[in-house]
Parts: sequence; structure tokens; C-alpha cells
Amino acid sequence: MVSLSKQPLFNTLLSHFSVSVFGSEPWAIRLPAFIAGILIIPATYLVMRKFYDKRTALIATALVASSSLLIDYSTQSRGYSIQVLIFLILILLAIQILRTDSRLAWTGFGLSAILGFYTVPTTLYFFPPVLIWMLISGFRGYGNVSRRALLIKASITCLAVAAITVLLYLPVVLRSGLSSLVSNQFVRSLAWSKFLRGFPGNVKDMWSSWNIAIPLPLAFLFLLGFILSVLFHRRLSPQPVNLSLVVIGWCLLLLFAQRVLPFARCWIPLLPLYMGGVSAGLYFIHRRFLDFVNERRGEKLSFSPWSACLLVIALSLALALLVVGKQTPYQRDELGNLSIGTFRDAERVTLFLKNRLKPQEAVYSSWAANIPLEYYFQKHGVPIKYLGFHNNNPEAIKKAYFAVSAKEGHTIELVLASAVNFGNFDRS
Repeated sequence: MVSLSKQPLFNTLLSHFSVSVFGSEPWAIRLPAFIAGILIIPATYLVMRKFYDKRTALIATALVASSSLLIDYSTQSRGYSIQVLIFLILILLAIQILRTDSRLAWTGFGLSAILGFYTVPTTLYFFPPVLIWMLISGFRGYGNVSRRALLIKASITCLAVAAITVLLYLPVVLRSGLSSLVSNQFVRSLAWSKFLRGFPGNVKDMWSSWNIAIPLPLAFLFLLGFILSVLFHRRLSPQPVNLSLVVIGWCLLLLFAQRVLPFARCWIPLLPLYMGGVSAGLYFIHRRFLDFVNERRGEKLSFSPWSACLLVIALSLALALLVVGKQTPYQRDELGNLSIGTFRDAERVTLFLKNRLKPQEAVYSSWAANIPLEYYFQKHGVPIKYLGFHNNNPEAIKKAYFAVSAKEGHTIELVLASAVNFGNFDRS
């Protein structure tokens, strides 16, 4: 459970509507992100069908459907699954614009970009490269839009997206200040030496997060498939411009201009695009292998469509079983390491304490358990003033409860450290 007030704005708005209709239940809060996570699967198929072919699209869909990271963020009310879906929709609309130049596609493209920025500001890493890719493709003669019309309409769209995004964030700026968006600790520029030292590890963290629960040899095979899809793009795709290269180029340019090292979760929207490249590369290897066998045996060997479908289903199920067996969406951080990101006993702890808490008593927990405890305290009518991080007078506390869960990383040491950070205890 996460605090809605600290989450991306569009997801918070959708969750608010969901809670208004279905009540303040965990599943209702998570419903918008979950629906978006489900829609990522068919959206991936549609995008990869446009970029490659139906076989590659099917493989990519299987990989995306069984991705531990996407499963995880599709069940968290944090907005990242919505951002992934919007990124895929932007790509589909860009292709539609190039083919038809329809007013509806341009309008949808602009609205999708606005919703992307309103969901997570890191859409700045994903909307511009799609726009750049569309312009390069159009200028190279792909599609049915004149260069002049494409440039004018793209410029108008950018201005409209920027203006409306500023208006949407204006209440946040007026209330919390511009620094909360552009100069907080997560977006502040690093010294060049620190940035360059941390950059390789940041890239490794991104790749590791995309391969949670995937055996290392298979992860490297996936990486090889993606590299092959880049090297042999012209042979594998009807699209004249490789979107992956445009995205990589834009993101590198922006990162070096900003000198920031984003969290691995910020790159989640690129995961379906990566899996699409992986699928194209793997299918390319498959075809080359069959060609080699056919040359050696002097006869044509091929897989029937049903056999290919069964292999894809088997791959997806095998990866899904790894996710379920290792329980990676639980008790794991975005790199697959043991984390304190969950506290599944929060409701049980709340019910245990409900009729036991008395004046001058408090409950202390690690920082990650504070929010779920606050939610369940409110849900079950327990005053949140008993939670340590809400207590403004720690000297008056006569009895303290400590919420720990060693299996999820909530140790007594971390609880005490959290209490110290909130000023509830003296460091001595």
C-alpha cells in the first residue's frame, strides 16, 4: 500500500474515482494501475505487429505478460503501468499519423502525451523520442504526410502539450513551490565525477530490473536478441528508422545534460520496447538456425503455426512460474533484491493493536511499513496519532510497540533507525 498523496497525479485522480465508486479497499486503490497493466499486453502485441510481424509480436507479448517487473508495478498504485501503456499508445498513434495524417490521431497523440506528463514527469524521456522518430521517418519518405505538414503539426502539438502540462502542474507549484518538481534531491544535478562513476551501475540496475526472476543465461540470450534486432533492423522491420536507437540517443543526451541517475523504475516504459527487440532477435536466430539445418540436410524444416504457439505459451508459463515460485513481486525491490518495500502483516498488526492501544502508547515501524499501517489504522478506526511518525511528543510515551517482520526485511534495527529519523528517539 502506498500513499495516494505522494503518487503521480493522474494515477491519484483515477484512484480517487475508483475509491469513490468501490470504497477504500486495497484492490480499488490499485484498480487503475491494474487495468493499465492488463492493457499493456494487447498494446505490446499491436505495437510489435506494426514494427515487425505477428510471430515476433506474439513472442514479445508472452515475455511482457510474464515480466516480474510489470506484474509488480501493475499491482502497485504508483502510476508506472499507466505510463507504460501511454508510451505504447503514443507509438501506435505516431504510426497512424504517418499513414493517415488524421486529425483524430494528432489529437489522441497530444492528449496521450499530456496524460503521460500528468502521470509521471519522466515522460520527458519517452515522448520526445517518439516525436523525433516520427519526424525522421516522415522526412525519410515513410508514410503519407508531407514534410511541411508534419513539421508544422508536430510543432503545434508540442506547444499545446507543454502549455497544458504547465497548467495541470500549476496547482502543485503554487502549493509546494517549483523546487518540489525541478530541484528536489532526486532531480538535482550531480557532480560530473559522481555522475560518471554511477552511470554504469545505473544502466546495470535498469537491465537487472528488467530480468528479475529470469535465469542469467536466458537474460544474456535476451540481450543478444536485442542487439541483433538493432544490428539487423532493416532486415527485420518494415519501419525505416529504429525507434530503440532514437530512444537510447535521446535518453543519453538528456541524462548527460541533466547529470542525474534516475531510479531503475523510471525506465519501465522501455521494457516492452526492449522485449520487442529481444523477440525480433530471437526469431531472427530461429530462422537462421532453420536455414542452416535445411542447407545441411537438403530438405525444408519448419515449425507449424500450432507448434510455434505452443512454444511461446510454454516460454511464458515457464517465466511466470519462476515469478510465482520466487515471489519476486513480494519482498523484492525493483532490482529483485530482498527489500522492505512490502509489509503484508499491516492489517493483522492493526487488528491486534486496535483494542490494546492506550494513551501515552505508540507504535513504531520502519519507514516502508508506515504508510500501510496508516492506511489500515484509518480503515479500522484506530487513531493514527498512535503511529510513531505522527507523534509530536515522544517524551510522553510510556509504552511502545514495534512492528517487525524479519522475512520482509523489517528488522528491529531498521525500526529503531526509522524512529530516530523521525525524531522519536535520541541517537544516543
